Amino acid sequence: MPINFNFNAIQHVEFGVGRETDEDTEFVLIPTDELIKTALCEMASQTLAAISEHEEVTFAPAEKYDSEENVVTATNGEYAGILANLHKAEMIPIVANALNEPEHIFCYFARLSDRNKRRLTCVRRAIQFKGILKSRLLREINDALKIIEERTFKLDNDYDVLIDDENLHILRATGFVVLSRIEEIVMKAVPQNIARLQEHLPFVDFTSISTYVSTHTRAAKALASICSENEANDVSKERLIAACNECGAEVEIDRDRIRPQAGYELKFLYVLDRRLYRVQLVEGHIERYQAGSRRPVKSA
Repeated sequence: MPINFNFNAIQHVEFGVGRETDEDTEFVLIPTDELIKTALCEMASQTLAAISEHEEVTFAPAEKYDSEENVVTATNGEYAGILANLHKAEMIPIVANALNEPEHIFCYFARLSDRNKRRLTCVRRAIQFKGILKSRLLREINDALKIIEERTFKLDNDYDVLIDDENLHILRATGFVVLSRIEEIVMKAVPQNIARLQEHLPFVDFTSISTYVSTHTRAAKALASICSENEANDVSKERLIAACNECGAEVEIDRDRIRPQAGYELKFLYVLDRRLYRVQLVEGHIERYQAGSRRPVKSA
């Protein structure tokens, strides 16, 4: 999916950081010179080039991603979180001394505008950016090496996420998960997601699943993935029971409704999320596995 932005017509560049406060988080802008603005634009171009090397996939909370990929989720979707707020913000305060407390900085960002007034927001976790503060840096002054005493920050080569008005284009899903607070999002969405599944699976008793998911993040992510991918649509009761039996997700049947046995709630969700499977390549020997990354295999 192409990025809705003209990299050859950048007219305005803003730089800022995200800071953790006692109450929540905030984004602030910091004045910069033209050299830094040029570097920020180069980082965006390198990020786009890195993203373009991979096949595009849609973000799912339970998926395990490689270190770099081409992952997409909607800017107005349920997983954009505070990054969507940053992209859409019109009045971000300018705080010139925002780098004075680097321990509170969790990310840095650039907001680029092209001649058609389209915005591209570029975000990176502030790990390397702050890490240089703990190092002893040297530079040559008057033919002698001196330790640099001033605070020094280091930009990365690229960003974790590029955001346009339609989509978040994610190079590093691990960074995105932290920046967008995915765990917090999926935990808050548990009641809504349970209701969504119940609508499509009226023959399932979700009482025990609801209790389990409310305190287990992995289960909440699986639940969210099932809902976001519409994987509960048109599921057959008989086939669901058969799949649970094949994959070792023990279920009980009570008055035509099924529910996972205690301790099998996560496996039951993994069956619905198509993450459990079995193979029998050796006669008389059944093997069951759990898929960390689950993507459809395209036919030739």
